[in-house]
Amino acid sequence: MSSVFPRNKVAFWVAILVLILILTLIKLYVVPMINLSKKIGTPMQLTEAVDLCAPFPVDKAGISCKDAKEIALKKYPGQLLSIEKTSRQYELGTSPTTQTKRAQVWFFNVRPNDKSVFPPAPKNTNNVKFQTTDILGIAVDRSTKEILFAEPVFKK
Repeated sequence: MSSVFPRNKVAFWVAILVLILILTLIKLYVVPMINLSKKIGTPMQLTEAVDLCAPFPVDKAGISCKDAKEIALKKYPGQLLSIEKTSRQYELGTSPTTQTKRAQVWFFNVRPNDKSVFPPAPKNTNNVKFQTTDILGIAVDRSTKEILFAEPVFKK
């Protein structure tokens, strides 16, 4: 009987406990990692999962990001791609009396549902070819809460 068990019973029981611990760790950590891809399922749409206004704190002096987003998406419904809190230059008036102004704006890139909101591409004045995208840039003035301009985003 002594040939089946080692002479040192403590070493035998330590070896059994180490073996059980190793098997338990393998079961707990390796097997779930193998099945992780099955548990995740299909990824969510980025716009559904992320509130793009979250990084912007509420500005008491002007319109909040969420309110400006509602104004922009009410007039131009579609998929919101990005938001920027910035200063933008825009033109006011028509050709001989055009004035250029600068305003603090919320600037949204939106892929509108209605493609008829896009004006024609600009005239080619410097032999630069413009390629239109399906993205509309919308500027909402942070103090007046009005849409200052909505223009297509072009690629050169």
